Amino acid sequence: MSGSKPWERSRPAVRAGGAPVEKSGGALHGAGAAAEAQPSPSADDAGWSALAGLTGAPAEGATGRSGSAAEERSRPAARLLRLLLRRYGLAGAEEGRLLEAACAEHAWSSLEAEAALEALARSGDAQVRARFWGERIVHVPEADALALLQREFPAQAEPLPLQQGVRELPGGASTRLLSRVLLGAAAQLARDGFAVTAKGRLHRKLCRSLEEELRLPEEGLSLLRLPPAWTLEYEPPLALALDLMAEHGWLSASGEGWLLDGERLRGWLERPMLQRESSLLRALTRRALRKGPSEAAAASATAGLEPDRWYRIRELEQAASVRGEPEAAQRCLRAWLELLRSCGWAELAETHDGEPVLRMQLAFDGQDGETADCEPLLAQPGGELWAASWSDYRAIWLLELVAERGELRELTSYRLTPRSLARLGQGGDGSGLASLLEQACGCPLPAATLGAIREWTASSEAVAAGGAERVRAFAAESGEDKFWAGCMGLLPQPAATPAGAAAARGQLRQACAQAEDPFGLQQLPAAEPTRQGRTELERSRPGLPAAWCEKPRRYHASTALQLLESALRIGLPVELSTAEGRHIFVPERVEREPGGGWTAGGRFRDSGGCPAGAGKLDSADKAALRLLLPR
Repeated sequence: MSGSKPWERSRPAVRAGGAPVEKSGGALHGAGAAAEAQPSPSADDAGWSALAGLTGAPAEGATGRSGSAAEERSRPAARLLRLLLRRYGLAGAEEGRLLEAACAEHAWSSLEAEAALEALARSGDAQVRARFWGERIVHVPEADALALLQREFPAQAEPLPLQQGVRELPGGASTRLLSRVLLGAAAQLARDGFAVTAKGRLHRKLCRSLEEELRLPEEGLSLLRLPPAWTLEYEPPLALALDLMAEHGWLSASGEGWLLDGERLRGWLERPMLQRESSLLRALTRRALRKGPSEAAAASATAGLEPDRWYRIRELEQAASVRGEPEAAQRCLRAWLELLRSCGWAELAETHDGEPVLRMQLAFDGQDGETADCEPLLAQPGGELWAASWSDYRAIWLLELVAERGELRELTSYRLTPRSLARLGQGGDGSGLASLLEQACGCPLPAATLGAIREWTASSEAVAAGGAERVRAFAAESGEDKFWAGCMGLLPQPAATPAGAAAARGQLRQACAQAEDPFGLQQLPAAEPTRQGRTELERSRPGLPAAWCEKPRRYHASTALQLLESALRIGLPVELSTAEGRHIFVPERVEREPGGGWTAGGRFRDSGGCPAGAGKLDSADKAALRLLLPR
């Protein structure tokens, strides 16, 4: 049996990133601080393409989905989408608050912000839903969130050259694949018969044992949004395990409370290794995207990385900083990378000059390469069996049920003991169990192991009625179906319906509902974006003098006051032309003063559309003014 890493056995012989790796005794370096990188607003804003949506006429420079990426990102709707993703995440934002934030961020008028939201909803990149009390919520569809983050914030780390070597670091990689840890937790629950208390909760002793077994980093788990039905009852490691089991269909409701769905479990175990691991990686990424903008920024920074290529962590931090608040996003990224490492999916190392780097061991889509043939278990004298990460996971499931596992490694030791056999309640001569183990090993068991199985099963005090006969019958014939049926026949049969069965079923149903619709948005009816600005424009437009909208002119102070008050009421920007150039002014307040004077406070942006800060106008200004109407 080879000692190769499972990832190497699951791909063609020539690896994509064949750079040499050296050993190093140095400590793991922390990631360096990333420079704050934030996309600046595009200069192509003179046409006010968002306002063009009010009349349906295309504005200058506006493009559809077929336009180039640069043109797409220049649209005000795209700016609003970036704000929604970067500040509010998948939870969405109340419409009024989002529009106010957009006006403050981009120096937009209220009508411009409303038009941008209308264009965004029309494109399908965001949805507007109505709450029961009349409030509208704007959110990004979860299925599109990762793609939108990568499209709107295209910052991407570049892999190191193939010929550039790195130094391994102690503890930089883990062989505790999350799939193996999750399988062990499921086996513990199955052996326990999913017994629950009168309140429908797993017993405290079992919970402690499962939490010790899972051993996932607390800081990394804090990045994941899990259903409250789980987190209110269990610690984060166990809550995640139960949530993943429920998502994959292993847990189902039954008359006894929870039931292990053997066919769903078997289907998952028979998947190719890389596809199985990638499905778990996507599951954790999805939970991070739901948690918040900073967590989503961190998880999205690694979603597009090529497997087996080294990337500078500094560049990953920069990518995360673009998609979220820099300091929080970088902190989340460090925790996210450690979570990936602890799940066996990523490796940390350093370049020769000491710069931290990361390598993903698998692709996010799980489609790279073919899985090598599964190898059988290796039987040793004295009741010990060895299983590797590339062993048949159905055989590993059998070992999880009947043996005590050592530390998870690439080659993991399992030992049959009187305690491990007694906890299943299997009596008789153990021939059925021995037959299953021989099928998993592909060869006869050592005589000493067979003798130990006979002795330990015969002396078991907790004999389940008919248990030995069931296993013997299932294992009498060869074949995958019989083997799997024999494995499932080892599980204890519930003697009676526990008092907390109904509560357990309710908790499972609630957790599944919360996982499917974590923010309660799918239950809300679709709504149209607010059109207060459009309504006011249509009402006021006949009374607006045509000269105010044609070209910039200097007006008497009283006429300029009327123009600015109209702009404030409707939510329009005002163009100012002075000797210094052209600027846009968005009035936020207009105050009359004694003697016919006035002052107007608001925000400026330059001719390229970039915010230029707050400012004010007064009746003494001689700038030429013009209302900017939608085309």
